[in-house]
Amino acid sequence: MNYNNILLNIENNVGRITINRPPLNILDLQTMSEIVSALEEIRNTKAIKAVVFTGAGTKGFSAGVEVRDHLPESVKEMLRVFHGMFRQMIKLEQPTIAVIDGFALGGGCELALFCDMVIASEKSVIGQPDITLGNFAPLALAAYPFFIARKKVYEFLFTGESISAQEANQIGLVNRVVPSSELKAAEDALVGSLLKLSSVAIRASKMAMAATFNEPFEKALDAIEGIYLNELAPSHDGLEGLVAFLEKREPVWKEE
Repeated sequence: MNYNNILLNIENNVGRITINRPPLNILDLQTMSEIVSALEEIRNTKAIKAVVFTGAGTKGFSAGVEVRDHLPESVKEMLRVFHGMFRQMIKLEQPTIAVIDGFALGGGCELALFCDMVIASEKSVIGQPDITLGNFAPLALAAYPFFIARKKVYEFLFTGESISAQEANQIGLVNRVVPSSELKAAEDALVGSLLKLSSVAIRASKMAMAATFNEPFEKALDAIEGIYLNELAPSHDGLEGLVAFLEKREPVWKEE
């Protein structure tokens, strides 16, 4: 398949997906659909033993989902496609690694942190600023309580404040933090360590992990998605935050 907004490279038993929309690598509907297709292609390529996600350019991984796609006329389709990426990811038998060199925000943060392992450069920052737009991140609310302490989830998602790679490492969201100049070497070392192991054992281990995660995660995601679409999206504040962002002004909350 030909891709326009991502790069898919399969080489030496590694599948590499690069979000190719620099400088911000925004996830619009086409980009997310291409990621879903790439994941399907990877699932059907048994020679692939590891999957790496990264962002093109020098700024960062991804600044998140296109804000306009959160508006009422497209929000249902946006959530269907966006969450479809993660429903494909939990079906993967190969370990996934995100490599962050700069920002990973909103949906970009969710995509990176949903990977099995994360390597970040020292300059990297991650964050879920959704709440500052009068919104919340359904995927993050469904998944992050499985990754870190619930009180940290509340702080991270309710304040909308970004955190450094070092803090993300301390609370368990990032595995390794290295200087930007050493990022590729760290990636190669981690991937290399996986390729030396039995892919049968790794695939079985992922299946075992999935048995504890997939069903409760999908159940939570369905419920939270319903709250987003039925409670938040139709509200004044839910729309006001998005419109204010697009109009580059401060939002006027009406608490309704």
